[in-house]
Amino acid sequence: MTTTKVWLPPGDWYEESTGVVHSAKADTGSVLTKAYDISETPVFVRAGAIIPTVPLQDGDTIGVASRQYTDLEFNIYPGATSGSVRVYEDDGNTTAYLTDGFAYLNASYAVSGSDLTFSAKMDTVGSPTDPSVTPTTRSMTLRIKSASAPAKVR
Repeated sequence: MTTTKVWLPPGDWYEESTGVVHSAKADTGSVLTKAYDISETPVFVRAGAIIPTVPLQDGDTIGVASRQYTDLEFNIYPGATSGSVRVYEDDGNTTAYLTDGFAYLNASYAVSGSDLTFSAKMDTVGSPTDPSVTPTTRSMTLRIKSASAPAKVR
């Protein structure tokens, strides 16, 4: 074990390895002094954040950026009642993005009581029917950190 100091900017921060939400001072932030295993890297995520990722398959990592995202994962972190993220997309192969050939996937969530509502909406720029910009179907996975299994998904 080794003791290290980590500065946390103002706000609430979710510690990835423990699931603890730390509150930093609103004006200056805070320094967290904590012991970690020598092989551990402290990772903190802003409370309430949504972090989108593209799941990678073993042996299929080369050229991922030049393909449309057929699968997306959204990691939702606790500590807030709502959050949002904007995912940029283009065809990955051409310079069509220079002339509005791109799109944004806007994803958001809101918590009310024990209900979490997640929504995702594609906003295209340029031609909304151009299949090279937006996929026709997509699989989305929600990973809600530090939460019990949902009773119902609609």
